[in-house]
Amino acid sequence: MVRPVYVRRTVERKRVYNGGISIGSPFLLEEDTDPKKILWKEITKGKSEFTFPSMRSEGYRLFFELGQAIQNGDAKLSRRIYQRMQQFMIKNYNEKTDREKWKSTAEQLPTDIGGYNKREKTKLITSHARGRVLEAMCGFNTYFNDSPEIEEVVAFDYSRAMLERYPRPERTRILFDVNKIPKGKRMDFFEDGHFNTIGCFWGTNYMDEMVPVFKEFWRLLSKGGNFIVFENTYSGYGDLVRRYFNPDEVAAIMTVAGFRPEVERVDSVKEEVEMGDYYLVEGKK
Repeated sequence: MVRPVYVRRTVERKRVYNGGISIGSPFLLEEDTDPKKILWKEITKGKSEFTFPSMRSEGYRLFFELGQAIQNGDAKLSRRIYQRMQQFMIKNYNEKTDREKWKSTAEQLPTDIGGYNKREKTKLITSHARGRVLEAMCGFNTYFNDSPEIEEVVAFDYSRAMLERYPRPERTRILFDVNKIPKGKRMDFFEDGHFNTIGCFWGTNYMDEMVPVFKEFWRLLSKGGNFIVFENTYSGYGDLVRRYFNPDEVAAIMTVAGFRPEVERVDSVKEEVEMGDYYLVEGKK
């Protein structure tokens, strides 16, 4: 049985820039047979890009000392400098895992404003919810308001940094990765039919495989329960996106998972400057 990890701590919503500054090899344009380029590749084990917290970092200064030592052909000194320099290096964006990229996103965007007309989107989504509600892949936002029709809201995401910034600290928040479901894990800390509504907003873009996840959501819903997906066809965080939202594709996969889906285009929340279209796909069990 998978044991849930509950996340309750809320961090201060403060912008933290941790992208760092990256710099490439000073001998990149030299011929491959150049002794300096050969020594640089040997010392750094072929690494071509180096990232430091800032230009004031000790590592940034040592980078130029390393270049000078290699320029002078001093291999022994170069190794000593590189060994010290490594203590100050951080991962650049492309070296990070997806989880680390989401953490950076959460830290650099203190709140996900939800785009245009966030209030109207939330009001619309809330009107489709009732009873016990699960907010799947919630990120650092919520699209469920308090409502007399809602008994409780439980939120989950696979990024602890996101959950720590979830704006409703009184709600139960669980650390769980839906992309483990296709590999055999289940959310078996919840009984069959535990929820009346499951909502996933701007989340299907990041699922490795939707069918197993939707089937697990079907198991978690009570008879007559509803699964709500609300997204824009032109949205997603850069290279973290697995696919762009297609309402017809989502509806077809809901059908495979056992739901009876309906697709509604929602133009009322869209501004003229926005690209893509908003759709609400609701599957009934």
